[in-house]
Amino acid sequence: MEIKIVWGKNEGKTLISSFDKALLKAGIHNFNLISLSSVIPQDATVSEVETYKSSHKVGDILYVVISSFSSNKSNTQISAGLGWVQTKEGGLFIESRGEYGQKECEEEISKGLSEMLSARGWKGEIKMKVVTHKVREIANVTVAAVYNFE
Repeated sequence: MEIKIVWGKNEGKTLISSFDKALLKAGIHNFNLISLSSVIPQDATVSEVETYKSSHKVGDILYVVISSFSSNKSNTQISAGLGWVQTKEGGLFIESRGEYGQKECEEEISKGLSEMLSARGWKGEIKMKVVTHKVREIANVTVAAVYNFE
């Protein structure tokens, strides 16, 4: 199984339209997204691709782990990030999002994944993708892991 990490950020006229425009940048705007929890199957490969490309049709279902944050507070720094780790036992994702910068987002991901690994007795290298944006009027940042069952 392939899991593709995609991301986008954008401004819009509403909170929802800024989210839709961020999904457009990530290539997942024309699909019905079903949110998954945080488990990565043992045999999966995870790769960063920025924009999702597939043969799916408009309205098809995509399974995702998604981190997204919208804000209408001008001059506010917003972030969304996904962290992941893969071990011989399996893997995990964690999401982080909020009104903070890249460093804070990365710290939250690292702390959370370290705790999740410790609880399972697993060890592995933490990887992450964080997207930040300074809000002009209304904006969204999104990072998603798309589970590709093709």
